[in-house]
Formats: sequence, structure tokens, C-alpha cells
Amino acid sequence: MVEKAYGDAVLSAMLETGLPKSAFPDACPWTFEEMMAEDFWPSAI
Repeated sequence: MVEKAYGDAVLSAMLETGLPKSAFPDACPWTFEEMMAEDFWPSAI
């Protein structure tokens, strides 16, 4: 599910920002466990 959701998020971000797909990581940079952690708040990569 994370893989599909990330792909959808990249497409949305591309439309919103006008940036090319190459501006985003090919895969989600966080694991499911990291994203589910109570203190998860990603910083800029």
C-alpha cells in the first residue's frame, strides 16, 4: 500500500508544484514502521 500511495502522492506533487518526476525519490524514503511511529515528522531530505 505504501508503494501505491507514494506513487499517487508523487503524481499529486508533480501537478501541484510543476516539478518533474525526477525531482522526487523513486521510492518512499521511509519505512512503514517509521511512518507509523508516534513521533514521526519527516524533515527535508
